[in-house]
Amino acid sequence: MSYTVSRKYRMSWTAQKDIVILVISLFGFQVSQCWEPREWGGTFTQETICGLTGTTVTLTCSIRYPQRHDGQIIKVIKGLWYTKVSNKQPQDLTMDPQYSGRLDQNCQGNFCTLSIKKLRESDQGTYKLRFITNVDGGVYTVKTGVTLDVTAARVQVIKAEEIYSYTFASLSCHTSCSPAASLSWCWKRKPQNDDCLTDHWTKESEVYLRPGQYITCAVEGYPLSVSPPLYALEAPRVLSTKDEIMEGDSLTLTCRADTPTSSGHRWCKKTGTSEWEVMSYGEYLFFSSIQSSDLAVYCCVVENDLGQKMSQPFVIDVKYAPKYPYLRVDPLNVIAEGNQVKLTCSSDANPAASFTWYKGQTRIRSSGRNYVFNSIRPEDSGSFYCKAHNKHGDVTSDPVFIDVQYVPRLPSISAIPSSNVRMGSSVSLTCSSDANPAASYFWFKDNEEFPNSTGAMLNIINFQLHNEGEYHCEARNFRGSQRAKVLVQAENFRSWSQGALTAVVVRCATVGIVLILLSVTVLLFWKKTTSKGRMHLFQPNTSEDSSRDQLEELVAFSDPSPIHANVTNDKTDQDENEYESVVDTVIKCGGEASG
Repeated sequence: MSYTVSRKYRMSWTAQKDIVILVISLFGFQVSQCWEPREWGGTFTQETICGLTGTTVTLTCSIRYPQRHDGQIIKVIKGLWYTKVSNKQPQDLTMDPQYSGRLDQNCQGNFCTLSIKKLRESDQGTYKLRFITNVDGGVYTVKTGVTLDVTAARVQVIKAEEIYSYTFASLSCHTSCSPAASLSWCWKRKPQNDDCLTDHWTKESEVYLRPGQYITCAVEGYPLSVSPPLYALEAPRVLSTKDEIMEGDSLTLTCRADTPTSSGHRWCKKTGTSEWEVMSYGEYLFFSSIQSSDLAVYCCVVENDLGQKMSQPFVIDVKYAPKYPYLRVDPLNVIAEGNQVKLTCSSDANPAASFTWYKGQTRIRSSGRNYVFNSIRPEDSGSFYCKAHNKHGDVTSDPVFIDVQYVPRLPSISAIPSSNVRMGSSVSLTCSSDANPAASYFWFKDNEEFPNSTGAMLNIINFQLHNEGEYHCEARNFRGSQRAKVLVQAENFRSWSQGALTAVVVRCATVGIVLILLSVTVLLFWKKTTSKGRMHLFQPNTSEDSSRDQLEELVAFSDPSPIHANVTNDKTDQDENEYESVVDTVIKCGGEASG
């Protein structure tokens, strides 16, 4: 706690102190010596100071303290200037390497000063003072401080545009604070050259800059107070740590700018036809384990107050083995015989994959991405898959089964028994047809649908004459239908008359003819014998007459004349009886055959 005491009372301070102590003692209080007021204080001549970089600035504090303490004259022996506090203790600037060789400080009488040479922008801050006296415990901290702003000349861009390969800019030389002194300005092409441009002495300037050129400004008379150079930017370059990039590799991209920038670097990414998007900032772009999803076009951008420049696009071409195979069938719905069918194999790969086709375990002689059936056939049905491969590996797709559907083929009909059916027996008709999907079967008799029969087999029990006829089998699926027919006949009279009966009649007729010939031979022999006896009674037995008699006898057997009616009456009756017997035998044979 500090007090300010009027100068006219200083000489009687001891007397005043004794009186105060006496009065307080009368009330029973004890007064400690440390309680006594002192004249401690300090005031800075300026609360803020603006200094140019490279110049020297002096901070001054007017301090106040008692002249004596217990009869001893008080003197200030040291001033401690600081800007930082550590563990509640001020940090002496003389111990800070940042200020090494650049400080001058002095405390003399009621004034403490601090001079800082070759000002830097890092010297900005609030400076405070603690002064130390020759009396034990005589340390006082000035509670207020002085704020130091350090400014450098900076080129401020009012307007900038690119005209062909040049940058045209309207500029101003700028400082962040205003030093007390009046300033003049100087424009320079090269900071190390002290000569100002003869045609640019004002605070504002207009210039044309080629890429890579720069300009600075300074406060005239202060060669160290020169602005950082402002460059007309050149396009940066992207450098990669790897030429061939494999999936899983680590990768670092560097944005190399040949001209300094004021706002650093940023990285942009573009995928496909999308717009550029900012993905990160900084001079480096790092991938710890690059993936196929990182395959894209990249660029880096540098920027300052005059504009920005973009690098040439850099493609991160990530190489990897095929993955995610997929086999697609077109059309996706049901495949019918004769359709065009296209198989397409796809896979994510870099470089692009080649393809090998398989049906079952057999390799197909095709290596393209597509495998096409112009007119697919049932024998093309089967399980297909493809293999995608490049120099980094291969992968196989899941199999796809192709099921070719087709109209039923011409049916085949089998009959049991296969020959004519006996009356009262059973017959089974079986129909079969190659079809996909499997065929349904329908039966017809004489083109009329057979009732209640839709299976592949038709059974007829107790076959009768009305079951004869032409039977049709129709094989159907939703693709179409085909018909076949079979003739079923009964084993009856009509069947005999056409086959077996004809054979019986032929056999019986043959037997009849043989019997007739035998009978005629016997009759001729008998008649010859009897004729010889009769002729012997009437005429001589000459050879000529005998021959004529035999002829007449034969003619008489075939067609008897009235001349011989009396002679052959008995014989004729006998012959007729024999003839009737032969005819009756032939009829009976025929009757038995007809059954």
